[in-house]
This record gives sequence, C-alpha cells and structure tokens, in this order.
Amino acid sequence: MTIVTEIAQDVYRISTYMSERNLQINQFLVRDDEPLLWHTGHKFLFQTVRDAVAKILDPAGVRWIGFSHFEADECGSLNGLAALNPKTLAVMHGSSFSGDCSRSLRELGTVIKDVVGRSDIG
Repeated sequence: MTIVTEIAQDVYRISTYMSERNLQINQFLVRDDEPLLWHTGHKFLFQTVRDAVAKILDPAGVRWIGFSHFEADECGSLNGLAALNPKTLAVMHGSSFSGDCSRSLRELGTVIKDVVGRSDIG
C-alpha cells in the first residue's frame, strides 16, 4: 500500500509499506519550478513510485533525482532514469557529467551487477 502525504507546503512523502518484509520505504517529492525526487525506491517499486508522483505532477517534469547513499532502496530504480535520456548527471562525489547519460546509467547497472552479482538491485 502506498500513501502520498503533503508534509509541508509542496513537499510530499511517498510511503510504501511492504507487509511481507515488515518494512516501510519512503521517497520525498518537492514540487517546484524544478521538481526534486529524493530516493527512487527499489527497482520493483518503479511503477508504484511513478504512479504516486503522477498524483502530484507529471513524472516527466521531475528535474532532479537525489539519494543519500548507494543502496537498492535509495536508488534501485535509476534504470528507469536512463529511459528519460538525461543530458547531465550531477553526482555526490566527483564531477558532474554531461553527454550520453542514458548509456552511462546502463553501464553503471552492468558494473553493479558485476560487482554485487545481482541484477535485481540496480
């Protein structure tokens, strides 16, 4: 079950409770001129999070996606970002990248699979 709650003016919490894991996963959406989605959620939650964002704004209008650290529940759905053909990736540690960001994201998924040995987290 996913619930969208406005927790401050134009700041929304997208909260999904997974009973089978007894775990709640949250993302935060800031509605602004350049909307921000904080955390993407697991790969298997991509459509759920997208649908929740669509209740507030057109998901194609999300300008920024951020996450606090590298784990599946924070950035597991970044593979969906590649389909949007971003032109710039601003990373937490290191330089920002401009160019074929879709390819870079797909290559990152390959590296994650090679390092971690799983394809379901990237």
